[in-house]
Formats: sequence, C-alpha cells, structure tokens
Amino acid sequence: MTSRMTVASPLLAFVFGASIALAQQPAAPAMPAVPQHTCVQPDFPGAFADSRRFDRFNKEYKAYSECIKKFTDETKALSDAIVEAGNKAIKEFNTFSQELAERQAAKK
Repeated sequence: MTSRMTVASPLLAFVFGASIALAQQPAAPAMPAVPQHTCVQPDFPGAFADSRRFDRFNKEYKAYSECIKKFTDETKALSDAIVEAGNKAIKEFNTFSQELAERQAAKK
C-alpha cells in the first residue's frame, strides 16, 4: 500500500500543478465573424430586351462591381489588422524569450 502512495503522490502533485498552470492560461480570443457581402447580382436581360433594359443592367452591374470592390477592400483591411496583431504578439514573445535567455546566460 505504501508503494502505491509513493508513486501516486508525485503523480497527483504533477497533475495538480499542471491543472493550475493550465487554469492560469488566458482563453484564446474569439475570432471575429467573417462578414458576408450583401451585394446583389443584376439579372442579365434576355436576348430580346430593349436598350433601356440593357442600360439599366449596365448601371446595376456597375453598382454590383463597386459593392464587391468595397467589400473586398474592407475585408482585406480587417485581415491585415489581424495579421499585424498576430505579428506583434509573436515579436513580443520573441523579445521576451530573448531577454530570458540573456538573463540565464548572465547567471552562468
């Protein structure tokens, strides 16, 4: 019975310590929802449509094109900001790790 306790005690201490370490880790931030565009595709007029209908289609097509361009510009700006935040976090971590390594080297 004592041999089980001798093995179990360090194991329990390790598991308890690991659970505390994991509990101290902040939760990963929730990723923002990816927006969907609300641009409306124009209906292509049939072969027998009059010129006014084609003119209206051309205006609707231009509006659709501008809407898609605006959407892609906005989503690119959002993705660029996310990438920049990730790169900043990596740089911060690398700087901190370098400082720790330098402190350890100075102790030797």
